[in-house]
Amino acid sequence: DNYLYIGNGVYSVQEASKITGIKARTIKRWLLGYQYKDKNKERKSLPILDRIYGLIDTKPAINFSELIEIRFISAFSDRGVSKNTIRLALAKARELFEEPHPFAFSQFKTDGKNIFAKIFQETGDESLLNLSKNQYAIVDVISDKLYSCLDFDEIGRAMRWWPLGREKDVLIDPKRSFGRPIINKIGIPTATLANAVKAEGSTERVADLFEIDVKSVQSAVEYEKQLAA
Repeated sequence: DNYLYIGNGVYSVQEASKITGIKARTIKRWLLGYQYKDKNKERKSLPILDRIYGLIDTKPAINFSELIEIRFISAFSDRGVSKNTIRLALAKARELFEEPHPFAFSQFKTDGKNIFAKIFQETGDESLLNLSKNQYAIVDVISDKLYSCLDFDEIGRAMRWWPLGREKDVLIDPKRSFGRPIINKIGIPTATLANAVKAEGSTERVADLFEIDVKSVQSAVEYEKQLAA
């Protein structure tokens, strides 16, 4: 099954947490679901994401599209949208777009508001009250901030992510370096450059060693510091 991983990126829960800034425990719950007690009864919260990969070395792993979807799930969750509603939105969007990962699909930007409006009409879900009262709220959640740093392929699927924005050269591309963050111009992982700066004590020295511009090294250091924060 190794062909599944080629060009799609492979991320452990810990790696996804580091890259997205979302707690590993939260991501794991979205991937696997979890048990909890309600009035002394054991209950199960179902997974939110339909992951493509099985377990790798006994641990869950995700691909690039799922990494992008996690960012959207987090944005909805932060605005108080319930897990059940997010699951329902994903299911409706999968059916509408015929895409396994619709939150990583550019069409969701325009159709997502209608999907959530229909869910509110059908279920009266209280977690959507604020969104339904303010027509701009869902647009705010599905914001340009989530989309402007993404490149999409010809059918509208997210294919690259510029985590520091396009003005910086840090890129996450599942077709390069197994989806690890790199400096786009040269393809060197940001972690490699940041570790070299720690060892050498100078961005200028590392730029000379790797024969690249200082700005690229500075971007790598900036990104790795952000991940460590």
